[in-house]
Amino acid sequence: MSIYGVRYSVQEDEVHMNFFNIVAILITLSALFGYINYRFIKLPTTIGLMLISILMSLGMVILGHSGEIGLDIQQQWINIIKNIDFNKV
Repeated sequence: MSIYGVRYSVQEDEVHMNFFNIVAILITLSALFGYINYRFIKLPTTIGLMLISILMSLGMVILGHSGEIGLDIQQQWINIIKNIDFNKV
């Protein structure tokens, strides 16, 4: 593919996450978890964010091991992590 004379070779199923994308996702998740804590849980900020992060991680592990119900979500997460270029980040 060529746009404005610059050639791009990107496959549709391949997504490269750069530093900006990773930081944007982490800040968005932090803001979302902070809002959930402030609005519903009402714990101190540090404890609330840690609790929600642990529960989210636990939920991802459970979904990853749920087999057919998980809709192969574990493989999707692995593909996302594999596409992060840690040398650039």
